[in-house]
Amino acid sequence: MFSSGDEAVIGAQSNSCNTTASLSPQQNNVLLIIRASAGCAAVVACAMAAILVLIRRLYKQFVYRLALYQVLSSLLFAALQVLQLVFLNYQKSPDVYRPWCLVVAFFHLCSMWTKLSLTVWVTFHLFCFAVVSKNFKRLEPLLYIVTSLLVPVPIGVVPFITKSYGLLESWCGIVGTKNGCPYFGGIMQQFFLWYVPALIVLFVESVMMIGMISTVACYARQDNISSSAKQAIKQMLPLVAYPITFFALIILPFATRVYGAAQLGPTNYGLLLVTAFCIPAYGLTTGVTLLLHVCVMTLSPRKVDFKYGTIDGDDMVTVRKNTIVSVSSNTKYVPRISDQ
Repeated sequence: MFSSGDEAVIGAQSNSCNTTASLSPQQNNVLLIIRASAGCAAVVACAMAAILVLIRRLYKQFVYRLALYQVLSSLLFAALQVLQLVFLNYQKSPDVYRPWCLVVAFFHLCSMWTKLSLTVWVTFHLFCFAVVSKNFKRLEPLLYIVTSLLVPVPIGVVPFITKSYGLLESWCGIVGTKNGCPYFGGIMQQFFLWYVPALIVLFVESVMMIGMISTVACYARQDNISSSAKQAIKQMLPLVAYPITFFALIILPFATRVYGAAQLGPTNYGLLLVTAFCIPAYGLTTGVTLLLHVCVMTLSPRKVDFKYGTIDGDDMVTVRKNTIVSVSSNTKYVPRISDQ
């Protein structure tokens, strides 16, 4: 039926596929536990940040709503990382877990694109505010909400059509192997449905961030800058952290995929361990950033001018929300000349 040459080729292909041994059950469990643990931390951080914004009613301010959208999308993304823990026993009952794996993989890809879309609009708003002095707040429902929810759906449907969703290493996503052999269709989708467009977008955002920070730095040096402008800059600048941290955390998972595609075999386990933490860290850093943003902007003491005079004394007067917290004993109130 086959010549000796054909048999040698088939045998070589078979051996090549067999060398792409999957991870051991113990390794799979470690990866899932790391990913789920980081996801739990992200859920807690995002939930605390969202609750703090709601309690203090900061959502009425557009800047904090932008941050809140980031946190809510990250909360969903982090919850999906925790849900991956269900697939610890996937290999024991694949027929039972496979349908749920497909659903989780779909929402996982959609949630990543939702977060990326919101990051794009945060960058867009910051750039327009700082560089061209335009505020597109009126476009909030269309840009920041509708597009971020609808754009990811057709992207997430593509792997359904190509039947590329499945168990990727120890979690569910777009698979790069099938039956122990490299699946080039899945590898291409991993790159072109997520990593390549995400890296391009985040690179463009980084360039925009450089332009924005340079403009703000020049503007802040001016002597005639108003106090309201200073306050607006202080509120806006923390938003820069969202695209920067997202870009930093996506580099290693991308490198892991490149390494696996180049090897045409199992990805380095050490890289997978770090990747298992970095991916849920998208949400963790978002929640922590907003918590710090709110605490710095709303909870820290700040100085204010008094309406009818100044405070003269050796020690600094500390106020919070225009209420004096502490005044030294030798401090006195000096009214303005016009009030005397």
